[in-house]
Amino acid sequence: GAQNKVIRPFGKHDIALHIDDGCMGGGESIKHTETLSEDEFNDLFDKKYNTNEGFTQSRKKIFHYCIFADNIWTGRSGKSYSSNKFVVADGHSVVNPIIGSHVKGQAGSFMHELGHSLGLFEGSESKGPGYFPGIDNDKSDDWTWPWNTDHPYHKYKNYKSCMNYRYQTEIIDYSDGNHGSGDHDDWSDIMITIKNIRS
Repeated sequence: GAQNKVIRPFGKHDIALHIDDGCMGGGESIKHTETLSEDEFNDLFDKKYNTNEGFTQSRKKIFHYCIFADNIWTGRSGKSYSSNKFVVADGHSVVNPIIGSHVKGQAGSFMHELGHSLGLFEGSESKGPGYFPGIDNDKSDDWTWPWNTDHPYHKYKNYKSCMNYRYQTEIIDYSDGNHGSGDHDDWSDIMITIKNIRS
């Protein structure tokens, strides 16, 4: 299902992504709450991360912590921190649409938030590796007239990445930067993050 859709693109780049949903001794169910608050999320993370209950010393540098909640405090489909934790709102209409695929919604939203956790952020490329203005651009999925070429809908149409809201649940992959003007190479930035984690 959704896990394989996320694992496959990493494999194409010689990265072995493992999702521990309990099969490797880490994942577990947590108490249900209609809307998970930021404090609840941080408390759950701190309990897991700082007590070695799920993050042993060997896991701390390479594992990222994710919770699938029903809804979250932001009202959005997910929230990521630029370290090693993120949350996906499984009840959100982007993740679980009335029309469309829940599996693709889960996979795309998980991969989108993981991308932030691996160093992909919205902003000017002059800020350094990992920054690109097409990431999280709220206007990139708002249709506009074709002659309005500076509008994000057209400017970033070639940015074929789940980091682009326009494709978040349609393209379960990061871009390699080979799609023409307005594209960005996410994978190169992710490799910089992975290299820094290993050192």
